[in-house]
Amino acid sequence: MEDRKKRRPWRIPGIILGILIGLIASGWLYTLIVTPHIERRLPPEGTFVTVDDINLHVVREGSGPPVVLLHCGGCTMNYFTNTPLYPLLAESYDTIVFDRYGAGHSDISADAYTTPTEQAALIHSALTEMEVEKAVFVGSSSGGTVALAYALSYPEDVVGLVLIGAWMYPGYEPTLLSRTASIPLIGDIFIDALVTPIGHAFLALSDNVSAPDPVPSPEYVDSLKLILRPNQFRASLAQETGWNNDIPGLSTGYGKLSMPVVAIAGDQDDLSIDQNEHLADDVPQARIVIVENAGHFPYFGQPEIVYQAIESIWAAVE
Repeated sequence: MEDRKKRRPWRIPGIILGILIGLIASGWLYTLIVTPHIERRLPPEGTFVTVDDINLHVVREGSGPPVVLLHCGGCTMNYFTNTPLYPLLAESYDTIVFDRYGAGHSDISADAYTTPTEQAALIHSALTEMEVEKAVFVGSSSGGTVALAYALSYPEDVVGLVLIGAWMYPGYEPTLLSRTASIPLIGDIFIDALVTPIGHAFLALSDNVSAPDPVPSPEYVDSLKLILRPNQFRASLAQETGWNNDIPGLSTGYGKLSMPVVAIAGDQDDLSIDQNEHLADDVPQARIVIVENAGHFPYFGQPEIVYQAIESIWAAVE
């Protein structure tokens, strides 16, 4: 009897361990089944450009002067195509948007093109293949870093830059999510078994996944399931590290930029406001725009702000 009592303290930890193993196994199975279903239900919207044996998914609509849209990190082109900004631009411009490498329906790996400079070179090869020479580049968040890297590497091909909540300088700290996913073994379990089901539950329960900015469309919310796939999540983590390593050196060159630059931030996006102020010190011709009642994606609710910025750049060079 006493021996049984001595063994009882192990029962609770054993039960907890069993529950955890069950949850992990269930999450892994859910991810395994649901991920290919999501990819079939949300197929590519456009065509593919193959450069350096890499397939990049691209959507191109409209006619007029070219505008290239570069989405944020851990995102897809749907952060543009499923918002009011994209159709607005396509009415007046040759509007080009990529799934950047490691995202959406483009090739995905955590082992290549993990810095903004490398991604800029890949985009340049793709645009050359598409016979696009001079364009205004619009970059959101870490897409803004790619736009800046592109402008520094290929200034003759950049008419101007529109940077939206752009990551331009050191100062972004890894999130708790990123730190958890980076822990050896635990991170792999987290990515392969938990990210997808937890993310889907959040999407189902959240009233506004893009707060404080409005949800731009129901299709946008549905498309977020693409970014919760393990392979894209892992690639996004690798790019976050690559950005942190590349930005200190990249940012020392911003003073060389001579083209028009418009840097936009929502008034509730304090870190982006600080980054824009820093840019204004380095790039005298940069025009800073603070959008009222907006967060990290001000164009979700106020697309005309970005449209007007693009329009002002083309007007200035014509």
